[in-house]
Amino acid sequence: MREKIEELLWSKGLTPNYRGFLYLTDILELAGQGRPIDRNMLSAVAQAHGVTPPSVHQAVTLALQCMDLPRTFPGPSKERLYQKINFLYRQL
Repeated sequence: MREKIEELLWSKGLTPNYRGFLYLTDILELAGQGRPIDRNMLSAVAQAHGVTPPSVHQAVTLALQCMDLPRTFPGPSKERLYQKINFLYRQL
């Protein structure tokens, strides 16, 4: 599954030199195991890497901005991060 996720991220223009690449890979793997994509998932990834949840949020936000994704996602700005990750998950 991880290889497929990495290929998807590469195809959307994200390379491993972004810290968000690693975090998004972990998030999408957890989603593949049935975990909901939400704030708790970001906390789990942060804990696994020994960093803070805000640093994971920031790295993932920057990574998503660099990717070739649709520019419009509905809803409040706080929810768009999760919508974008769900969009990626549906591409797998």
